[in-house]
Amino acid sequence: MTILNTLPSLSVRPPSERIAQAAHVTIMHEFFQSTTLTVPTGCYRAWAGILGAGGGGATALNGGNSRGTGGAGGGWAEDWDLAVAPNETITVTIGVKGVGSGPGEGNGTSGGTSGITNGIWTLSATGGAGGTVSASTANGATGGAGSGGKVNYTGGSSGQASTTAGAATGGGAAASPFGNGASSGSASAAAASGGAGMLGASGAVSAADAASGGGSNRYASAAVATSSASGGGGALGPSSSTSGGPGLQFYTQKGTTEASTEKMPAATANEPLIYFAMRCFGPGTSSGTSGHQADPGGGGGGRSSAGTAGIGGLGGGGGAAAAGGASTAGADGGAFAGGGASSGDTTTVTGGHGGLGAGGGAANSRNFGLPASAGNGGAGYGFIIFFLR
Repeated sequence: MTILNTLPSLSVRPPSERIAQAAHVTIMHEFFQSTTLTVPTGCYRAWAGILGAGGGGATALNGGNSRGTGGAGGGWAEDWDLAVAPNETITVTIGVKGVGSGPGEGNGTSGGTSGITNGIWTLSATGGAGGTVSASTANGATGGAGSGGKVNYTGGSSGQASTTAGAATGGGAAASPFGNGASSGSASAAAASGGAGMLGASGAVSAADAASGGGSNRYASAAVATSSASGGGGALGPSSSTSGGPGLQFYTQKGTTEASTEKMPAATANEPLIYFAMRCFGPGTSSGTSGHQADPGGGGGGRSSAGTAGIGGLGGGGGAAAAGGASTAGADGGAFAGGGASSGDTTTVTGGHGGLGAGGGAANSRNFGLPASAGNGGAGYGFIIFFLR
């Protein structure tokens, strides 16, 4: 529990302004698992948000259902003018993450529904659907939906996997106070698309061994139409070709002499994580940087050779990995962003896990006899802020 010194206005304001209205002391709780709590003495009004869990990715095997899609993101519901009474009970349910299939072929499971209620009002957000496999075209998973709030948004879908065996798509992003979650790119070749960032889609892939980077919290990663990979989207702009999208460099990269002058933005005491994620301005990572994590806000770069793609920063999607004759690993998404997909055919093929409320990436083994495992979706999330008179 955190004691705060601000109170949002009752007026309907953009999300970025809801945090900044100061008047009275408040008490904030964030939720990562189900619980109950008691309204504090002197509190008669509350602000709450709730996020459904992300769906798990599908695992496809060549010679069977050889196309697979990632899981979808959970829905979001929010209300900043809820009536409460001292000592009444608030019940919070946090949806369980969807599970990615594997090591055998199969569909991912859907994410669970999250909710918060005092028995009179209820905010609810369903989880994203799990990814699916098909021998022809695997349609993208559908995002969850919020209900009961002043604002209700839908989670991002995963891209369609079609045309060619070996196609795999990344996970969709969670919905948020800033709108519907972004979707991952489609795959129309033996290739893999990255995970979607909060508002930044991942690029479509349409050539063998193509791999797109993850979208950022604001901008998309580039589409890939050759046997190559694109960088992750940056918080200040989309990626283009192999370079990551622009942003502020928060940390010096290990092994370089570059000294960062930018500082990580500080979370204010009354700022839920899902709001803070949109105030991060990190760049996306370049393609081909195995396992490197983007700064907060940026998407991870894709990888078109053996190894692990770039990991998404807070709010940024994980990069995809695709390569014939190689072990490949799609990267995990940051909180609220999807995991990258993976398409390969040696030893191990794994999809990246989705962050909070986001979908896991699909895994596609082009060799039927080799194992593959898709990424899990992320669990749900929520917060409540009580206002003291």
